[in-house]
Amino acid sequence: MNLPAVTIASVKNTAANHPATIDIPSTPESRLLLLTAIWSYSRNPVGGKLTVVGGPTPVEFDITDQGPGHMDLSFYVCDAGKNLIVTLASGGPNVIGKLNLAYSTRRY
Repeated sequence: MNLPAVTIASVKNTAANHPATIDIPSTPESRLLLLTAIWSYSRNPVGGKLTVVGGPTPVEFDITDQGPGHMDLSFYVCDAGKNLIVTLASGGPNVIGKLNLAYSTRRY
């Protein structure tokens, strides 16, 4: 079986009360497939949220504890040529967030 290569992206917001965002560029002849998101907050967040944009419909998930947490997002396929943008919302004052993604690129 010939499986597509998986790439890992990681970001840590370096200051409390700031979102952690990963923006993965695409090309006109490719689609990005989000496989998994893994996150954590340094303490329980206030208003924690994971947002995914790039496909026909943005998706959003509330996060209520510090984690680590993970979510299978293999259903999320970006439109051709659209960047994959995943944001872990600010967890509130004195809270630092970390976000990791596994994704794949399909060329057409």
